[in-house]
Amino acid sequence: MTEEIVFPKNPFEDIKPSDFNKLNKKHVTEDFVEENFASLGWDVSVPFNDTGIDRIIIKTICPKGHTKLNENLRNKPCPVCKSDGIEIIRFVQVKTRQLKNNIFGFTLKSKDIRID
Repeated sequence: MTEEIVFPKNPFEDIKPSDFNKLNKKHVTEDFVEENFASLGWDVSVPFNDTGIDRIIIKTICPKGHTKLNENLRNKPCPVCKSDGIEIIRFVQVKTRQLKNNIFGFTLKSKDIRID
């Protein structure tokens, strides 16, 4: 049985894109990204200070690749091979762009991606 991957999903389906204005667009976009990562098994944290990092995401996976897409092995061994998991930590900066014709899209450029 194959697992259907739908990413990104809209966790705020009752809100229209036209409801966002320049005063709330940034906060809602960060929440949108947070909900999508959480649905994929990531633990999501919000930094205390805004220093260019909007979310910190952490996930523990099997080093041999047995982890399912929406699974997090925190505090437990891999159910397949019994290996201890390895922790992945990523720092996410969300770039908010203006919607064109009510179409959501990714407009990331290389300058928007910080290396870690």
